[in-house]
Amino acid sequence: MAKRTCKEASRTDFTISGETPTMSDITLGVQQRPADAAEKTAEAYAKLLSERDMYRHFYRDMYRHFYNEVTDSLASATRQLTATKGHLTRMKKKLAQAETMEAAAFKKTAQTIMAALRETGAI
Repeated sequence: MAKRTCKEASRTDFTISGETPTMSDITLGVQQRPADAAEKTAEAYAKLLSERDMYRHFYRDMYRHFYNEVTDSLASATRQLTATKGHLTRMKKKLAQAETMEAAAFKKTAQTIMAALRETGAI
């Protein structure tokens, strides 16, 4: 018959068994069973802590990724808007300059025509 440990002996009913462990053996087994339960609890707690840390790192990295992506996208949109405003300002200036040049050209043409009409005596 295989030898049983003190923990196993503390779990069995000794009225039928041929072995008769001593009271100190049973006491030792009784003391070891809660210690094993505490070890299993500690293992489960350590596993929970490692899972927590894993998810903490996962979500922190995921947050950083999306935060950086949104920040980059926002910065890009801001640069595009600024560039568009610059183009619009430049086009307004060119339009104003063109209107001024056109008005100056029209004025000069009108003056030339008026001078020609004066010379001919039409006016």
